[in-house]
Amino acid sequence: MLAILHITDLHFGKQAEEIFPDKQDVANSVAAAVARKCRGAKHKLLVVSGDLVYQGNGGAYYKAKVFIEDLCKAWGAQAEESLICPGNHDIVHSQSDVFAPINAIIYDLTHLESRTFIDKTSICVSTPEADFLLINSGFRRDHKYGSVDLDHLAKFNTSAKPRIAVLHHNLIGICETDSSTVRNAYPVLREFNRNKILLAL
Repeated sequence: MLAILHITDLHFGKQAEEIFPDKQDVANSVAAAVARKCRGAKHKLLVVSGDLVYQGNGGAYYKAKVFIEDLCKAWGAQAEESLICPGNHDIVHSQSDVFAPINAIIYDLTHLESRTFIDKTSICVSTPEADFLLINSGFRRDHKYGSVDLDHLAKFNTSAKPRIAVLHHNLIGICETDSSTVRNAYPVLREFNRNKILLAL
């Protein structure tokens, strides 16, 4: 059985420091709560859907990396198997490659360049239990709203295994004024249906 722990919007940096000063304690508490719910799982997988930091800087990314490692260790998952996609707070406009800091952390954790978003807007990762489609919904480099590269998404073929999409931005707004949604959500949902995506995180 596959157990998935999905977390998002860690926002490491000033905001997270004020709310959670002891991140090791938070990691242990989350791991203990989740462990009670998924006893007997043979495979544990951490999924992080963006906004690892509040503002993209190296120190905050290092803290996010340590938190992910601590959480995986406490829960019994392998940190190098973690699935991570960027969010709008992971965009660093001061760099020529705006996703360089998060790509560096993804590589540091997984040791796989194929898991980074260098020259890619979507990545397919296959596990024994399911195929995961990791989507960079911030690829247009806009802090206000998300979008999905439909041309790249269309390249993924259907699979016999269950398929799970992971992206940062909401596909459906939570209220009328929600501006953080995926702007091309309807075509994305049609593409998900065509690709037999069973779950979007």
